Amino acid sequence: MELINTVEQKNEDTSADTNKVEKENEPAYVPLEAVNTADTTAVKESDGLLNVADSVKLDEDTLVEGGNDTSVEITQQDKNKFIEAVITGDRFVSEAKLFGGRVTVRFRSRSMDETEAILAYIHRQGVLGKFETRTDVHNATLAALLVAQVQEYCGVEYPPMKKPYKFTEGVGGVQPPAWVDDMKIWSSKSDAVVAALGSALVSFEAKYWKMIEASKDENFWNPGGSTGE
Repeated sequence: MELINTVEQKNEDTSADTNKVEKENEPAYVPLEAVNTADTTAVKESDGLLNVADSVKLDEDTLVEGGNDTSVEITQQDKNKFIEAVITGDRFVSEAKLFGGRVTVRFRSRSMDETEAILAYIHRQGVLGKFETRTDVHNATLAALLVAQVQEYCGVEYPPMKKPYKFTEGVGGVQPPAWVDDMKIWSSKSDAVVAALGSALVSFEAKYWKMIEASKDENFWNPGGSTGE
């Protein structure tokens, strides 16, 4: 998996050259006011994983793929954890088993600020010409999502995404988000591990957003399908 700022593979499709930014015309940095996350079409139009990053809008049309899928199983334990998170204001946390149950990963829900930070980072890097292919965008987005949402992996705990979340501009120029270096933790792991984590994260998000949608039904809050009457 490639690191964000290092492109080792070149796209052999010559048509891609027309989309590259001329290096000599590249700005030293992108002004903060020029970063518009709504323009991050590469994130919105790619596969299901990238749609996860945009699903925070709480709009039924932009819920993560699978959010309304009846095949997503929600247990009573999931409901109890979700309700507890809502009441306490903590993040919803759920674990998944990988590689035949040999590896455990615990995911935490992502805040709106973290989602905006990821989208802003991906958009900014795109404007600067750091991505040559959609795969580059996918890899960077996944690494950023794992920074935000992996709470524990293989018995190792990972802290929440570090602040400041976004680029900051000052006398010394533009400084990257504090969490960017942590992306190397995940981008340096094997493709098999990263792929498994990505798949598990999509399932986690599907469950989380399905519960948000299902919580509109009063039966969701009562065990055993009771209406509370």
